[in-house]
Amino acid sequence: MGRPGQSQGFALTYSGGSWSKPKSLGSGSTYAVSCASDAFCIAVSDTGDAYTLRGVTWSPATDIYPPANSQPSATDAVDDVSCADPGFCVAVTAEGKALTWNGNTWSTPQAAVPGIQPPLFPGDFGYVAVSFATSTYCLAGTGISAFQAPSATRNGSQWSATPQGPVEAADWHVSCATATFCMAAGRLPCRRRRFLRLERVELVRAGQPGQPGPGTGIQSGLLP
Repeated sequence: MGRPGQSQGFALTYSGGSWSKPKSLGSGSTYAVSCASDAFCIAVSDTGDAYTLRGVTWSPATDIYPPANSQPSATDAVDDVSCADPGFCVAVTAEGKALTWNGNTWSTPQAAVPGIQPPLFPGDFGYVAVSFATSTYCLAGTGISAFQAPSATRNGSQWSATPQGPVEAADWHVSCATATFCMAAGRLPCRRRRFLRLERVELVRAGQPGQPGPGTGIQSGLLP
């Protein structure tokens, strides 16, 4: 059964040069998916449901975040998910909370990305993105407006705010290849018009030879 007033979601697999038939998941307006292998994926909907693929079979919906069940919402929504391996995934919400999958169950919400204010009206959320390079390190962030782009890293089980994010826009996406390199993409305002900009975001971790300063810092610059 879907949630009243929500669209139907589907999952499709691309393999061997062709797409599978759509597999019905459940209800929601937006979806995100992350695969740790060709036999394990997790999909989430903005309405707080999670679906697990094991082998070729998707699980029924698991309600991992009831505050997001009704969309559009002035409370919260689930935005993104990233899996480092089948025993570790993290989903993030529009208000900067994180929910962790341990291979069997989902955790309760944990504050992750600071500085996100409640929306002015239902559905007025920025998009929070997350990417795990390993099961112990990731970058999450969002662009709330032209002047707010909070982000945070997770090292082990601890979330820490990073310096003000370099991509100051309502669309913020990130992908981490290693624990020292992530790429963020978003839009920057320019003379009342918005253009796509790619930002190189390099995370510098303490303890590496030749790297300045303690802790984790950000080095960034607009790509041509």
